[in-house]
Amino acid sequence: MRLSVLDGSIIGALIGGLFSLVVGIILNKREKKNRENHAASILYYDLKSIEEYISSPNNSVNIRYSNDWQEMVANCSFLDDIHVKRLYNIYDTLYNYNYAYTQKEKIGKPFVKHDMAELIALETLILDTSKPNFDYGDYNKEYEILLNSLKKHKKS
Repeated sequence: MRLSVLDGSIIGALIGGLFSLVVGIILNKREKKNRENHAASILYYDLKSIEEYISSPNNSVNIRYSNDWQEMVANCSFLDDIHVKRLYNIYDTLYNYNYAYTQKEKIGKPFVKHDMAELIALETLILDTSKPNFDYGDYNKEYEILLNSLKKHKKS
């Protein structure tokens, strides 16, 4: 059986289309993985920076964190609902701390950051504060699992 030029063209077009589809899927997966790794890196280092801030006793500046955290969380499809909720709780508490800090700064009221309820709430989300003399390296178990998950997926 001989193929006509039209049959050959159709087969060639189908093979080309299928090849393009497969390459597109592979490139899309690779791009998604890169976005996920990038987002995990940003969240991981943001949390490490927050840890550093709460562990240092004499910081005279307000806390800094990524404003794009929600987008970064959305790009981390590997996170389960519990970890997403924990991240939202952490960043909501950060926002509250940031706001309280700014308000006290505006009125010129002196304060000790470790006496602020918002920072204490943040510590309980990150650290194991169940011990009377907790250390800043002792993580809350759920936070530690979250941090390890981000570390596993971040860019190397």
